[in-house]
Amino acid sequence: SQSGFTLVELVIGLTVLSIVVLSFFGLFTSLVNSAVVAKQKAVANSLASNQIEYLKSLPYDNLAVSGGSIIAPSYIPASRTQKIDGANYTIITSINYIDDAFDGCLVLALCRNKPVPASITLPDNNPADYKIAHVDVKSRSGTVLAAMDTQISSKVAETSSSTGALVVTVVDDKGNPI
Repeated sequence: SQSGFTLVELVIGLTVLSIVVLSFFGLFTSLVNSAVVAKQKAVANSLASNQIEYLKSLPYDNLAVSGGSIIAPSYIPASRTQKIDGANYTIITSINYIDDAFDGCLVLALCRNKPVPASITLPDNNPADYKIAHVDVKSRSGTVLAAMDTQISSKVAETSSSTGALVVTVVDDKGNPI
């Protein structure tokens, strides 16, 4: 009386085992791919944040990209590629003027933050209220991994060159800002 597996039982057992192993292999590769994409997105967010901070550090008059619509004394490259951990990331920057509805709009179709307040009766003579900088970070395949925007205004926005700005800092009796 010998005990053991028949050939049919052995084939069925190996088939079930191979299905389980292949399922775990598929799950493993999916998890590895998710980890790679998460790392790429983290790097891309860091690159986009660094580019935004760089733009915010520049003088307002120098915030313009080459090939863009803003005329400036110097230009920032509209696109650059950076290689990190063997992966290429393309950082694409665009900067445009924004005409805000707060003080009226020269061209209503291009106006932002509509509607124009009812108290504004004259057309806006300066449609360049502030600039908006947009940064996309793309993978080599062209997938957008990160996108960030920031609004940047000059120190004295919406004033003529013969005027100035009034900066007020309120402090308590010990000199601490309130």
